[in-house]
Amino acid sequence: MIFDFARRRAEIAPDRLAFIEAASGRRLTYRAFDERAERAAAVLLDHGLGPGDRVATLSLNGTAFFEILFAAARIGVIVVPLNWRLSVDELRAIVADCAPRLVIHDDTNAAIAARLPVPQLALAGYEQRAAAATLSRHGDGIWAANGIWYLLYTSGTTGKPKAVIQTFGMALANYVNVVQAIDLTSADRVLNFLPLFHTAGINLYTLPTLIAGGSVTVLPKISVGSV
Repeated sequence: MIFDFARRRAEIAPDRLAFIEAASGRRLTYRAFDERAERAAAVLLDHGLGPGDRVATLSLNGTAFFEILFAAARIGVIVVPLNWRLSVDELRAIVADCAPRLVIHDDTNAAIAARLPVPQLALAGYEQRAAAATLSRHGDGIWAANGIWYLLYTSGTTGKPKAVIQTFGMALANYVNVVQAIDLTSADRVLNFLPLFHTAGINLYTLPTLIAGGSVTVLPKISVGSV
């Protein structure tokens, strides 16, 4: 069994900085991030999602993705980050395969999301619902190591894109490998600019940094002059 990484960090070091969102200037301590994850869980539950259901995301990088990721873990929902570089037809094929009950999208990808046969929630609407949600504790803070956390789709270069299962145990194993490779500690600050529909955006090195108790600055995407 594995403990809820975000909840545990909020207990250990609640006032330590977890996130800086470059686009908005938002700064979240571990306590604030944990609370936003709880509110995000309430939003997903209000949309009728439950254990085993999928929620898709279609957006540039932002802290909301990680709020949704940890919220989903607390209520047994599986996250499917969609690749915003794909065509509508390619995204429809993925949606048909994983059957999400909701897609959460940003303004940049709103027009594409609207052409997918899935109920929609814009990030602005997500923010409003999260702010209005009653703050309560979801889940017992313990996850099964083989529990499915999120699905990452392959590019489909040699066939149809396939969902690659990512478990809680895999996240912990990746953390151990990263710590050993680069001596990651709670004093480290990491820049996240790789896309969050890819394992590199999630696991190199944002999730390991959050588990370690460090700080992550999130850029919407890499661009000339942004770093």
